[in-house]
Amino acid sequence: MINMTCIYRFFTCLILVLVFAGINSVCAQPTSQTSKSRFWLSGGLGLSTLGSIAGSANASIQFKRILFTLRTTANSASLFGDEFFDVGLLVGLASQGRGGHASVSVGFARVTGSRSDGLDLFGTGAGREDIDPTFGLPIEVQLFGNIGRILGLGLYAYANVNTEQIFGGITVNLRFGKLR
Repeated sequence: MINMTCIYRFFTCLILVLVFAGINSVCAQPTSQTSKSRFWLSGGLGLSTLGSIAGSANASIQFKRILFTLRTTANSASLFGDEFFDVGLLVGLASQGRGGHASVSVGFARVTGSRSDGLDLFGTGAGREDIDPTFGLPIEVQLFGNIGRILGLGLYAYANVNTEQIFGGITVNLRFGKLR
């Protein structure tokens, strides 16, 4: 059994290191170089590690190399199978290129969902059982190319490690916002 307390402590320390690693000493800079922040909304569809459809949506803000993301994912095992959702807050490191974006982030998430008892195509069966909400460890990788100043297209890969069901997925996402 995974000791989740140790995992949470480890990643809390990792997040703090990532946040403070991006802090530079204060020095005089021209005004044009001080605005290195970017922000965007992203969403898309793809495949889940559970065997069926995955969906993701997120809001991200980047200050120089530090990225903060609020994300949600939806994962299903099949049309009438188990389904799991998460909502998480992540911190990570990101590239600062003008032509695209690459980042890796970790954080904390709330995981919910339901388990199926084998419903068929017509929805007959005993039903669904909701799982108790639990905490998870969300991980994500964003890889985007910029189509313009406000539009991008790319891949969003994610995972969530938790005590109920470990899941992940990869989605093709559109992103809109201040990308340069």
